[in-house]
Amino acid sequence: MIKVIVQGLGPIGKETAKLLLKNTEIQIVQAIDINPEIIGKDLGDVLGLKRTGIKVTDELDGRADVLVLATASQLGSILPAIESAVERGINVVTAAEELFYPEHVDKAKAAYLDKLAIKNNVAVVGRGVNPGLLMDLYPLSLFKGNFSELNTMHVCRWDNTIERRLPLLEKTGAGMTEGEFKRKIKGHVGLEMSAAYLADKIDVKNYKMAFERKPVIAEKPIKPQNRAIIEAGRVVGLNETCTVARNGVSIRLDLRMYVGAEKNNSTMINGRKFDYSNIVNGDIATVRILADLVQKIFKSPPGLNKLEYIPEPLDLLVSPNN
Repeated sequence: MIKVIVQGLGPIGKETAKLLLKNTEIQIVQAIDINPEIIGKDLGDVLGLKRTGIKVTDELDGRADVLVLATASQLGSILPAIESAVERGINVVTAAEELFYPEHVDKAKAAYLDKLAIKNNVAVVGRGVNPGLLMDLYPLSLFKGNFSELNTMHVCRWDNTIERRLPLLEKTGAGMTEGEFKRKIKGHVGLEMSAAYLADKIDVKNYKMAFERKPVIAEKPIKPQNRAIIEAGRVVGLNETCTVARNGVSIRLDLRMYVGAEKNNSTMINGRKFDYSNIVNGDIATVRILADLVQKIFKSPPGLNKLEYIPEPLDLLVSPNN
């Protein structure tokens, strides 16, 4: 039996906990959140399920095999929680964007976490959909030749956010005016990280990176599942592009996350297209990846991101509610 702690009971944490509760080989032993409205409540009540006997607490106070961390995107924000778990000998899995390739964010902190995990004989793994799969690991896995033969790689992720969770809609600016978008929206954490990861793995030296973020404006009123109608002229989401170029090698990432977007998950490598557009939305896929990692993390050597794990996108098609 794998004993698991779930920390962070937002939309992703809740759905991951529901999926883990269905697995007879996994036992959730603690649930953690900082929301005072749910601290002390039974986890089942928070999830809309039958009672589990597990009361939500506000800090890690036990031992387990794995911590599922679903709290924040930034490395600095999640570092204390990772340290607390690792020092107790608990493995950590998280979809936090900056933990996918923390070397791009802070090499010193990445090296520190790696050494701390090795010292305590545990693994820490950061994986998600973007970054962590669709725009970096999976496109790289599609290239079977020598990297010296690579001329162009164009990766698209166009995601219709009409059914996505409210925090994602807010993060992509849905419902804002164009002026509000430009003042407030920092965008989707990770696109530049994915580009840097690809460039470093392909061994593109001294490259130049160009990044652009633009709002996408509604041409007519549209109603997302999880917020009010967005009127014509308002922002429905964003389009980000990131390009790395050096010595004849060009890597371009095109991310479109907005309400009503055409779905497109594909990679063009040296003119050959690989299409995997039928993948489910990123929230469901992220939940499935986290639940999968709870069992797969024991195959990882101790340290930070040492696990060889690249799921096929089509393997993530089935909803966790089925």
